[in-house]
Amino acid sequence: MFEFLPQVKTFLCVLSLKAGTLVIGFVGLVTISLTLVLRIIYLLYLFNIKIIDLGMDEDTSEENKWIEVARTAFIIPTCVILLAATILLLIGTFKGEMNKLKLWIIVSLVIFVFDLVSALITTGAEFYKTDEPIPVRMFHFLKSLFFGIIYFLAEFYCIVVVNSFYQNEEE
Repeated sequence: MFEFLPQVKTFLCVLSLKAGTLVIGFVGLVTISLTLVLRIIYLLYLFNIKIIDLGMDEDTSEENKWIEVARTAFIIPTCVILLAATILLLIGTFKGEMNKLKLWIIVSLVIFVFDLVSALITTGAEFYKTDEPIPVRMFHFLKSLFFGIIYFLAEFYCIVVVNSFYQNEEE
């Protein structure tokens, strides 16, 4: 089904594809869970429900607050979907149920495309901030571009590894 994706034979030239898929699953489980918890705490913080002191300025304009609420309200369901898909990835890898891996690949590809589009918009917006001098804007733009490229290469590599494992097991 995903023949258009490149194939690899090992994970990071060291581990088997199954071990790599498990590493991707466990690292994803930890990072997504952490992101979800932190975003929920941040959302509560935006509504002045302070569970812990985040050490942030309370001088946030009402407009910026609602932008952050909207952003966080979008990220939380995305994290929940990705968390469910990652749990299915781990279960599918342990039990040999390849349909669960296929679901993770589909979810990850959709999120990859969405992340790519939103990163292009955000990176472009970094350059057009009018309250900063051009060298500072250029620095932020290049920084966003550099880290964005690293992030997308890593994300794409994870999809390729899981897909390669899926293709090998389907044969």
